[in-house]
Amino acid sequence: MYEGRTWLLTKKGKEEKDERGKRPITCLNTFYKVVSALVATKMSEFVNEAKLYPIEQRGGVGGNKGCREQVIVDDADPCGGKAT
Repeated sequence: MYEGRTWLLTKKGKEEKDERGKRPITCLNTFYKVVSALVATKMSEFVNEAKLYPIEQRGGVGGNKGCREQVIVDDADPCGGKAT
């Protein structure tokens, strides 16, 4: 189920013989992709509900902005992002 076939594609502007000019692309089974997405969604919901992520790690959690944006929000928030 989780085995894939890897192809080496030549990057734009690189020689086909140059092995450093290749990038691997792995084709996976569609069923595996769907199952892994469902598991990741459920795990993310559990982690968010259980508040297992430290407040400093919100940039890596789905539905949040990136690190730079999160710093701006934290600086603008007088409570420092913590509920009062």
